[in-house]
Amino acid sequence: MLYTIVVWGDKKENLFSKNLARALALLGKTVLINDAVTELGAENAAGTEFVIFDTDNISAINSSSAIVAVKDRTDESFANWKGLASPLLINSENTNGLSLLVNHEIAAITCGLSTKDSITLSSCAEGRAVISVQRFIKKLNGEIFEPMEYPLALGGIPIYHSLALFGILLLCGIEQEFGRPELVFRAKIL
Repeated sequence: MLYTIVVWGDKKENLFSKNLARALALLGKTVLINDAVTELGAENAAGTEFVIFDTDNISAINSSSAIVAVKDRTDESFANWKGLASPLLINSENTNGLSLLVNHEIAAITCGLSTKDSITLSSCAEGRAVISVQRFIKKLNGEIFEPMEYPLALGGIPIYHSLALFGILLLCGIEQEFGRPELVFRAKIL
C-alpha cells in the first residue's frame, strides 16, 4: 500500500520531514521529496511504501488521500484549502497555523501536550511514555479509531514529531506497527 504524506510549512525547517522519513523507513520503502529525492528503507512483504513531500506550497498538492502534517512555522494562507478532505495533523502550540485553520473551517487532529489535544501524552517517565488518543479519528480506509492509550519507549526525536508520527500510522491503519521496539523513537535525529 502506498501512503502519501505532505509535510507543509517553512522549507528551511526540514528536521520534521527527515525524522518522519527515517522512522517510516523502518516500516517500508520511503521516498522523501524536498529539494532532492531521497530513498530510504527497503520493500517489505506487506508492500508498505511512503512518499513524503516536504513543501511550502500546499496548493501544489491536491490529493484527498494524502495525510497533511503541518510544520511549526507556517506563513502561507490556507485560502486554497477550503473544504480540504485530507486528514491534517498540527502541533497545538502552532497558534498561527491553528488560527489559519479556524478561519477557513478546516478540521484538524491536534498533537501536543494539552489535555485538549486529539493525540497527547498521558504520562511520561525516563525513556517511556503513554500516548493517549482522546478523540474518535477516521482512518484513511474509513474505519473509526476509538480513544485509547499506547505505551512506548521514547528517545531520539522531539515530542511533536513522535505524536504526529503516531497520528500518521493511525490514519494509515498501521498503528500496531508502533509497538515495534526498533521503530522511530530509538531512531537518531538526522
